[in-house]
Amino acid sequence: MRELLPLIMQQLQNNPELMSQFGLGGLSGLNGLDGATSATGVPGMTGDGGADIPGLSEAIAKALAQQNGGTGVAPLGVPEQVKVYREQYHPVDIDQDGRISADEAAAYASWMFRRRDINGDNVLVAREFAAVEKLPGSPDANRQRLRTESRRLVLLFPDYDGDGDKMITKEEFMAKAHTTYDEKRGSDPDIDPFAFQTVLPF
Repeated sequence: MRELLPLIMQQLQNNPELMSQFGLGGLSGLNGLDGATSATGVPGMTGDGGADIPGLSEAIAKALAQQNGGTGVAPLGVPEQVKVYREQYHPVDIDQDGRISADEAAAYASWMFRRRDINGDNVLVAREFAAVEKLPGSPDANRQRLRTESRRLVLLFPDYDGDGDKMITKEEFMAKAHTTYDEKRGSDPDIDPFAFQTVLPF
């Protein structure tokens, strides 16, 4: 952080209003930018991730952008949409290009089948297919969700049971997933992650 101080100071000097917040103490108001860190481990940042001084984060971001040869403001943190995407689709989007290819979809479908195949006999019976995991929340909300979601899967079971023998083999499951994936992508080479949510039943 020491090497950024001249650049940060330059940003502050260009902003008299921000500079005035440091008063007679000058740079002492930067709260540890000379090398000390706060509870977060990030110099000049509070425990909740915000800057101690309004406008300081922007000054640091501009200094970082300038140090990296850019002229714009460096982004502060990871955008919420990116966080959501990484949490929900990272296991599917292996190359993290923001699209779900046929190979990625097949790999995820295969993993989901194995996860549902509780006894490892390579087929899913109705009980395995319609199993629903509890989520954090109140017992009442979970009970309602379990009933609704389980009923939805019971109704979908025949769509995956190609030969009607009350068992879904891995081949049947993968064939149905492949067909649905092709319907969703149409003439495109792949699909976006949000469309992929509707490819598999769970």
